[in-house]
Amino acid sequence: MSACWQAVVDTLLVALLGLAVGALVNWLAAGLRAERHSRRPRYLPVALATAAGMTLAYLSARDLHAMAGAESSIWLAQVALFVLIALIDIDTRQVRPAPLMAGALLATVQVLAMPRHAPTWTAMLAGALCASLFFSFAYLGGRLFARSLARRGHHREPLTAFGLGDVYLMTLGGFIVGFPDVLVAMALAVFLGGIGALSCMALQLRTGRYERHSAIPYAPYILAAITVVMLLPREAIVPLFGQ
Repeated sequence: MSACWQAVVDTLLVALLGLAVGALVNWLAAGLRAERHSRRPRYLPVALATAAGMTLAYLSARDLHAMAGAESSIWLAQVALFVLIALIDIDTRQVRPAPLMAGALLATVQVLAMPRHAPTWTAMLAGALCASLFFSFAYLGGRLFARSLARRGHHREPLTAFGLGDVYLMTLGGFIVGFPDVLVAMALAVFLGGIGALSCMALQLRTGRYERHSAIPYAPYILAAITVVMLLPREAIVPLFGQ
């Protein structure tokens, strides 16, 4: 078999694996949901999203980073884990600790097994600290603003832009991509979250169900930003810092 056809076959196999992993993600999400009576699992959309994400991760690892198949498997697992975290947040508005610990473990395995394709320990710890501080200040500022509004006569305390789970998730993202790449990831997460919030507001206004301070799941936007920065080569990231 020629190298071209082998590459096509490998890509199709990864896509099929993603469909199977998507079913596993649905099963795990059902076990990690905080609410007993959550909505029914969405097997097809989740399977397709998992397959698409894993395929993109594989292509990026192979074509942009020259990773071997075994090395790219860590990225495939990380992407599948991201889909799981996003699915739980969409259903329950919560970021569960178990998937976060699994993500940190995968990042640790990556830096130990393939240091050529991972940030240094110093960069990873600096990235985690930077993300934790920035999002913690944003979270605390949002809480103070919400309490101020509540004291002014709101019937309930308005929701903040970032939850504490989002702080933990962005901290994990900083650990995965390292410093200074985490700066791009944070900016992109805020940008994508803003687009998502405006889109949600527009949809609510159109359907007549607009509610001020309504919550949106923020984890998918954070995870999308982390994934983009993780998969892009450093040559594509550095120009974003103006260097």
